[in-house]
Amino acid sequence: MRNILVLATGLFISAAADAADVVASFTLPSKVKVRIVEAPFAQGSLAFDEKRPCVVEGQVPFGTNCSRPETYLKELTISYEGRTYQLDTSSMFNAWHGRPLVTLPPKGVKGRGLRYFGGYCANSGSCMVRGLFSDGAGTFVAEWTVSGGIAVRTVLTNSPDVKAAFVRNIDGVEP
Repeated sequence: MRNILVLATGLFISAAADAADVVASFTLPSKVKVRIVEAPFAQGSLAFDEKRPCVVEGQVPFGTNCSRPETYLKELTISYEGRTYQLDTSSMFNAWHGRPLVTLPPKGVKGRGLRYFGGYCANSGSCMVRGLFSDGAGTFVAEWTVSGGIAVRTVLTNSPDVKAAFVRNIDGVEP
């Protein structure tokens, strides 16, 4: 019975995304479930001014290098112990591109690979998650905390030193 409920819930959640959206779902080593919905940046989906390409929806976009975005992060949710939180995805473009959670190093190269999303929950109302988004020169990072059941984005930057810190420690420091 439990499997049927999980399957039905999964179908309901997937049905919420539009046909052209790309949905990535995975569970972190800490048991936090993550769902990312990325949508095409179509004419009319968000305000883009060709005269001011470094501004989208009146804000500085991350992941675009001042060009028209291909996609935007439509939705990002985390779930833990039966509670689900919608995370702020404003100003996040060309973010995921359907990549896997972990990219392994090339064959013959030593290393653990690169995990693009991490974090943990101390309980169902207290979490911290972070991710590496986009690629190349457009790479940026974001971090969110949930405290008392309220989700807040605490970091959104393309700062090289912050990106390097996230690469070294994608899961952050558990309390």
